[in-house]
Amino acid sequence: MMEEDRIIWRYLNPYIFISQLIRKEFLFVRITRMEDKTESLLKQQSFYECIVPGGRNKKSFENERKATLAKIKATAEDHFISSWTYCEYENLMFWQNFTSKNGGVAIKSKTRKVFNNIPSSFKLIGRPIVYYPSLKRKFSLDPFSVEDRIFSKYRDFDFEQEYRFAIYSPDLIFKDKSKNDFKTIEVDFNSIIDTIIISPLMKKSDSEFLLNTIKGIDKTLFDKIQFSSIKNLKN
Repeated sequence: MMEEDRIIWRYLNPYIFISQLIRKEFLFVRITRMEDKTESLLKQQSFYECIVPGGRNKKSFENERKATLAKIKATAEDHFISSWTYCEYENLMFWQNFTSKNGGVAIKSKTRKVFNNIPSSFKLIGRPIVYYPSLKRKFSLDPFSVEDRIFSKYRDFDFEQEYRFAIYSPDLIFKDKSKNDFKTIEVDFNSIIDTIIISPLMKKSDSEFLLNTIKGIDKTLFDKIQFSSIKNLKN
């Protein structure tokens, strides 16, 4: 399911970027491996959190309530995500937070291109994250919606302006059938990438090596490379 077509960015460690280029893979990470430890948890009050059990079956009800919440949380955890940002401009804070201290690359693309290159069998979902206050004050109309859990975070992270892609993990359609925290899908990277931007944190010698590496992998990507519009901070 796709909303409007958006310009999106993904800031990457150069080694991860090169690995995905060589392997022609699109990487997804299990949602619970993300930095935000509240990923996949309820962001608003739910009926099951608010209700006060009573009567002779109190213990039975409480066990059922906890089992239901645990099952829903486990379902959310079985989703794998790829995090991008819809921030309109290149952002130095993103370079510092989401790439290595020696620099990295940013991929600039559009949501439509990602959807067009992920096979429909994966049932890719994509949308911007909804950010909620840290204190839960509103009552969720659909507290057990897995999608609400996947596409919501607390407001502490709203500076990220995250656009998220998510897939469920039916292991049989993946090459690797192991239960790990990463899933990869074979894609044509050239069809996804509009622009490759070289980090302002990267030394000139490192950027030259990276340029030559990219050119050696796929010459057609070379014309898509640009240097950061932010003043180079390493030279």
